[in-house]
Amino acid sequence: VHVYDPKVSKEDALNEFKYHNMVVDESRLKFDFSARQAVDGAHAIVVLTEWDEFKTYPYHEFYATMMKPAFVFDGRNLLNHAELQRIGFEVHAIGKGRNADGRMNMLPAPSRMGTPIGSPRAQQLVDGRHPVLGIKMDKICCIGAGYVGGPTCATIAAKCPHIKVTIVDLNEARINAWNSDNLPIY
Repeated sequence: VHVYDPKVSKEDALNEFKYHNMVVDESRLKFDFSARQAVDGAHAIVVLTEWDEFKTYPYHEFYATMMKPAFVFDGRNLLNHAELQRIGFEVHAIGKGRNADGRMNMLPAPSRMGTPIGSPRAQQLVDGRHPVLGIKMDKICCIGAGYVGGPTCATIAAKCPHIKVTIVDLNEARINAWNSDNLPIY
């Protein structure tokens, strides 16, 4: 696994793993000095943090150096997915479904703003049904309670009280921290 983070050093990342009692085989984790270096020959780009510079990268150049098919997994919904698909990437992002042809659904994110009271869409929001998919969402399982997954799931639980959010993680100490009065959010 090649890692690039413009703001976090290898030492800080490894200290974070140790803090959460995670054993990491450092020989399988390579920290690169640039995004270009990290994507060269890669099968996928995985975005896990929201640094603004990630929006400005020359993804067409990255695509040219990657293995094909080339994937982008955007865990923060930060990137321009339509443009990435035009380049040739297979894009996967949180909260965005697929059309029958397998391409990402590019509908705008649902918003409560401007929804007329009494409209079918407003009724879906009240009933707890997803406004695009039309299904009732009342339970979510989040895998990984680290410093990205944990706060993300906590936010979903706080903003969507009708949804039961379950977080699973192999690290018992991390789960105990989330169940304590001192949440591990820094």
